[in-house]
Amino acid sequence: MSSHLTPEEASNKARGYKAAISNPNVSDEAKQHAQEVLDNELNGGDVKISTDDGVDPKNRIRGYKSTLSNPNVSEEAKQHAQEVLDEFEGEDNKPSADDGVDPNNRARGYKAAMNNPNVSEEGKKAAEEKLNNM
Repeated sequence: MSSHLTPEEASNKARGYKAAISNPNVSDEAKQHAQEVLDNELNGGDVKISTDDGVDPKNRIRGYKSTLSNPNVSEEAKQHAQEVLDEFEGEDNKPSADDGVDPNNRARGYKAAMNNPNVSEEGKKAAEEKLNNM
């Protein structure tokens, strides 16, 4: 793996090269270059981010959150997703002022949620409260 890349950057780069290889609109020459970079710089594309299974914890939480609002998911799966999220939040993993997120971006996100017609009234109220508590 390139030593100047963070694990997340290397993972993103590997995903991009893998996508190029499987894209029918990419030339054979470009596919060959992508494979060479994967093999020589990115451990063949097997780049771990932070968990043992290679899944970014933030993406895992996003997945559980999306499960809750997916109409095609069983109630049992939704209940499991909620339990996982409750456990995650109970482990003092709530966003904090020092989590690396720009406070201005966070405020913009809350404002966007408050005006998004796809966000529930409960979600809008929660966003407003969080914005007011910043």
